[in-house]
Amino acid sequence: MTKFSKSRTALGLAAISSAVLGCTAISAETDAMTREAHAQTAAPIACVVSIEASGSGLVLAPIVQATEATSGIYALRVEGPGTRMNQGGPFSVRAGQTLELGRMQMSGSAASLDAELTLTIDGRTYSCPVTL
Repeated sequence: MTKFSKSRTALGLAAISSAVLGCTAISAETDAMTREAHAQTAAPIACVVSIEASGSGLVLAPIVQATEATSGIYALRVEGPGTRMNQGGPFSVRAGQTLELGRMQMSGSAASLDAELTLTIDGRTYSCPVTL
């Protein structure tokens, strides 16, 4: 779970691409791994959650960029005071493609929200960064 920063951030497509490209190592998690042995595993895909201010609220969007063609399942969970949202489903992306997997709109600020984005690809689950 990651706390959002207090600042509202609006990212353009170029900034989102840079953020996605900067997230090349995604942590692979399995039940058999302990925190001490938790290793960074290179994945065929990079991911990030974009947060944009929208009026008096926020728009959150999980974004992936593939280094090779791949498919899997994503799950985005967002919680905060009076808020519990889950979004997910299958995705398929071509090599070199950047893809927005969905959008979530909510009122309020990001300061009090927790979020988690995971991808499951070929039976492995990867945790994605949710900091901007």
